[in-house]
Amino acid sequence: SVLTPIPVAEKPDSGEGTIYSVQTVTGNLEIRLMKETCFNTMTGRELPYTVTVLKDDTVYQGCGMYLRDSRLNGTWNLVELQGEKINPKDFDQNQPAMVIDLTEGKVSGSAGCNRITGTLKPIGDRINFGPLDSTRMACPKMEVESQFFKVLGDGELRYRVGEERLELMLGGKVVAVFSRGE
Repeated sequence: SVLTPIPVAEKPDSGEGTIYSVQTVTGNLEIRLMKETCFNTMTGRELPYTVTVLKDDTVYQGCGMYLRDSRLNGTWNLVELQGEKINPKDFDQNQPAMVIDLTEGKVSGSAGCNRITGTLKPIGDRINFGPLDSTRMACPKMEVESQFFKVLGDGELRYRVGEERLELMLGGKVVAVFSRGE
């Protein structure tokens, strides 16, 4: 085992992926997770990432995937947006909510009036939504819906999840709070 401080995630110079580098008491450690399909000859499985671990002068290579926090799965009702409480009675159609399906990497739900569907990619404590599609109905009180779409489309959000609460954060500030739905 290797005891390390918490590494900082960095983008590689080329390609899509993440590099974690850290100085340990016994030397340097670098983990490269590159978004390149990798075939694992031991299991016969194709995995989405090529993984390289460099420990001082030793190189280990293999295939991998990010493990996702299963608590994200399920229905989440929007209860706060940009610091404002959301009242479900303010919506003629549905309370803004999303259904997260980690197995499929998909999100669906309602923005209050219009239906939403799209993809999501949670990695560590980060989550990216999109691309997202929606129906285009005109409804009263579209302000919350517009803000909801803006938050989900703001790029790389961070999240905190518990059994009954999900918070999305941007720049260290909580921008949306959800409660577990049925």
